[in-house]
Amino acid sequence: MKKLGETQVQYQGKIIEEMKKIREDQLAELKKMREDQQAEISNQTKSIEEISKLREKRNWETFYVGVKENNKIIAATMLLRRKSHFNRYEFYSPRGYLLDFNDKKLVDYFTNELNK
Repeated sequence: MKKLGETQVQYQGKIIEEMKKIREDQLAELKKMREDQQAEISNQTKSIEEISKLREKRNWETFYVGVKENNKIIAATMLLRRKSHFNRYEFYSPRGYLLDFNDKKLVDYFTNELNK
């Protein structure tokens, strides 16, 4: 087996250091992305509350509805309701559903329950 020369060892060391630096940069980028996502979730939550307050000024009622499974929320939405013509109600979900749309059974169940 051929022994590596000193320059090859140094070169490999530089490569390893560069790989470590790239990895550190990637981890820092992932951390920043997570922080940005958390900030976005916070902003969305605030905007949902703001939407509710604005709509309530225009005679809308706010309802938060969801589905729990094993004590965990698996589907949710904010519904706004106001009385319209002929003593009927109009419903509106400003941000739509928050659920796993790949779970067709859950989407169907949630939609059907909301329509009752």
